[in-house]
Amino acid sequence: MRVHRIDNNRSHPSALAAWLLLLILLSGSIVACQTQNTSKNTATSGILWGMWIKDADGNPDPNPIIANREASLGHRLDVFHWYESWDSSWSNVGTLVEKISSTGRVPMITWEAQNRSVKRIAQGGYDAYIDSWATGAASNKPQEIWIRIFHEFNDPPTNGGYPWSIDANSPADLIAAWRHVHDRFAAAGADNVKWVWNPDGVNQDKIQPGYPGDRYVDYTGWDTYGYNNAKDYQVLAAISKKPMVIGEFGPERSQDSGLRGFTNEIASGAYPLVRAVVYFDEGKYSLARNPSARHALKQMLASAAFKR
Repeated sequence: MRVHRIDNNRSHPSALAAWLLLLILLSGSIVACQTQNTSKNTATSGILWGMWIKDADGNPDPNPIIANREASLGHRLDVFHWYESWDSSWSNVGTLVEKISSTGRVPMITWEAQNRSVKRIAQGGYDAYIDSWATGAASNKPQEIWIRIFHEFNDPPTNGGYPWSIDANSPADLIAAWRHVHDRFAAAGADNVKWVWNPDGVNQDKIQPGYPGDRYVDYTGWDTYGYNNAKDYQVLAAISKKPMVIGEFGPERSQDSGLRGFTNEIASGAYPLVRAVVYFDEGKYSLARNPSARHALKQMLASAAFKR
């Protein structure tokens, strides 16, 4: 808005009054704008909704499949989750990251260190590979990327667990490996990467020994398939007050057993540290095979907890 200067040599009471009125109106406009911006920021505080969608795995453009799930559930997808091994090159991964980021969604990658020694990771044996991801991720700034490493570390490898399990490695080695990967990304300037620490929601006595520390973690959380979620939340909240991401969840079995109770708890705000929930849409957990699970998710997503 252009403001006309007052010629001091020709000012008079009526002109001065007009000038004061203009200042009052401008002040009111500024306050109104600040109020609108504050309200807008507050409105983005709802829980984020995410999915791993098996049907989209390997698809160079998952957006049509994402749109299908959004139509089915009546809610926009905020976080798109997928899995990569330590044989995946950033040149391929980065293309998908950019495609997801360009839609305003958060890419979340579970980066699985299969066939890699936890101790050797900590000792710098894979730094060239780690650095290729770190510099690639930094090039995506300012868009966020969420990365999960060493997920479900508290499951024994003899019972479906992973090679990075603390039953197969010392907790000290696992923590050292996590911190080393984190620090390589930090050295590359990849501060847009947010680190998600997700134990499984079972074997709760093995969760705390694997925590790398608040300095190295942006989100805690757990994976759940009909587990004792109240207990899991209690255990995680006692370790850290960091916000939480439920990195995987689904029904206990092929139907929605254990799921509806969890979705009701999320919708009611029973777990106030939870910032995002990410559904595992694959196999026996897929929404196409579980109309009752789809209905439970739709009800959860329609709740005030997910309004933004």
